[in-house]
Amino acid sequence: MSKLFITAACAALLILACGAKPAAAVGVLYGDPGWTHAYDGNEAFYNDPDGPNPDYINGSDQNEPGGKSNTAALINPGLNGQGQVDNSNAPWLHTGSQWDGSAPGAPLGGVPGNPPPIPPAAPGGVGAFSDGGVSFLRLQDTGAPNAGWGFADKGQQAGPGKPKQEGSNRRIEFYHPLERDGGYSGDNVLLDSGVTLAFRIRVATAATGPLDKIYVEGGPSVSAPIDWPDAGIGYAIANGGRGPLSIADRGGSTGRQFAFGLVNEGNLTYDGGYAFTPKTGLVFNSRATTPDGGGSVNTNDATDATLNIFEIPNAELTQWQEFWVNIVKLSTPVQGNTHEVRIFHNGSLTPQIFQSILSPQNQLNNLAALGIGTSSGTRFGAFDLDYFAYKEGVIAPVAAPSDLAGDYNHDGIVNGDDLAVWKQQFGQLGAAPDADGDDDGDVDGNDFLVWQRQFGATSATAAAAAVPEPASACLATGFMLAFLCRQRRTAVARPSLV
Repeated sequence: MSKLFITAACAALLILACGAKPAAAVGVLYGDPGWTHAYDGNEAFYNDPDGPNPDYINGSDQNEPGGKSNTAALINPGLNGQGQVDNSNAPWLHTGSQWDGSAPGAPLGGVPGNPPPIPPAAPGGVGAFSDGGVSFLRLQDTGAPNAGWGFADKGQQAGPGKPKQEGSNRRIEFYHPLERDGGYSGDNVLLDSGVTLAFRIRVATAATGPLDKIYVEGGPSVSAPIDWPDAGIGYAIANGGRGPLSIADRGGSTGRQFAFGLVNEGNLTYDGGYAFTPKTGLVFNSRATTPDGGGSVNTNDATDATLNIFEIPNAELTQWQEFWVNIVKLSTPVQGNTHEVRIFHNGSLTPQIFQSILSPQNQLNNLAALGIGTSSGTRFGAFDLDYFAYKEGVIAPVAAPSDLAGDYNHDGIVNGDDLAVWKQQFGQLGAAPDADGDDDGDVDGNDFLVWQRQFGATSATAAAAAVPEPASACLATGFMLAFLCRQRRTAVARPSLV
């Protein structure tokens, strides 16, 4: 090979590398300890035995709206021996019953009447979507579409002889009874004994999936529907400890509950009335206000002294945030706080530690259960859920094994250490060397390009692995080309042994 050809090839590769497009990388940061149950947000099952709003078409008022409490939801459980949806074995059920089966972005029906509206009717709702290779569940509560806007609640009618409504898509909530898990011990006070949760969540935005407008209480006489803000609106803890994600047990006379939600600047703008210094991040049950453990767990009641928040910059809340959480009772109360909460975030194995109280009421049918929902009456917000899992006991997290392309030393990040492995193994054949990024049986310049395109990616970058900044990319490519050219010169200069 001539020096001129090597130079031309180097220039071509340099242009190719500097113009490389981002490579997708999807990953979960924490390993699986053997979750007792894990919901993967890739399904939004709605059970309506007589079909989606069939009587909007024929005018009858005999329709029995689907999605009733204690019927199957989110995951299709299949049919029983009578050919009906098997509610007795469904992993997730409705506890709120206002979901009409529609998803955000679906055509709106409006007020039941003549001519009949297009089903489904109400704004907001629940749907399974995909973005950047990640399947997820999106829940949107648009406020109070039943209060002045003409979207009736489930089973209501706009007038005599009018069809029954399927729901207003407010106060949507689902629950998973732990008793349906073979691995559940039956512990009625698991929030005391200790439980571990894991979930991956973000604030929903129109950039990552459809969203409907805001319908404030009072209807058109108060305001026109408000465009959903580009940065989204999170969902806090309210109504006696309800939140987007929750876990409950049967302790006490009415059970207890613990909940989590994301507060962003959208909440601070539209909710208003917060008594704490504006902060954004993951909120959960507040601290006690009195030495005997009294106080509200709700975010909207919190002050600077009682707010529990794992702070995350507002701009990051529209990206996936992964959490590993331990909840356990304190051996001795601390300033009235009864429970310790350890929050691990985005692959970190070091927690932030908080103290809190439990909500003294179980909103999940007084069962030991997981909950997913938007459960406030007039509050609005939307979030995406990739997965939600639990296991009894206080379990320390472990990092998920890395399978990132370009991660040649398998430490979960693509950086200069992987380049050193590639350099060391350059020219090796067979037996799948670590630096064989394209799995073609040898380590060559193509494997460098795999590394270069993934440079900066970690198992935390989930939806979009980083590509080096142009200067870094070109510098790295220049290194590779210089290395290859040096290898070639060495080979040419080596004396023949024949």
